[in-house]
Amino acid sequence: MQNKKTEFSFEDFISSYPPEVSEKAILTRELILKTFPQVEEEVDQSAKIVGYLLGKGYKNTLCTIIPSQQGLKLGFYRGSEIVDPEQVLIGSGSVHRHAIIKDFFAQRMYLVYLLQEAFKMWKIR
Repeated sequence: MQNKKTEFSFEDFISSYPPEVSEKAILTRELILKTFPQVEEEVDQSAKIVGYLLGKGYKNTLCTIIPSQQGLKLGFYRGSEIVDPEQVLIGSGSVHRHAIIKDFFAQRMYLVYLLQEAFKMWKIR
């Protein structure tokens, strides 16, 4: 994995959230990095997200980890185009969608599926 130089490390960034959110974020990050070891990680402290990119620029965003004090979301650029038979992706915008991570271990296999679908969409952009 290539880490883009940012002012904040992932660990520093995620440590400001409740333990249950941090734990889910760490597990989700590990899943992303295991599935796509070539991604670049970009911590955006001001936007409060961590992006995973397959090249330069916004259009190369594969997914984002979006923590909050209440929970964790896995966001997808152009998620509205992802085939989602279980209909876990939500969002009202015309482009972005996200999955709420409630139970990482119960959702793990479907998260892998969504990541793979996002990668397929990235390849045809």
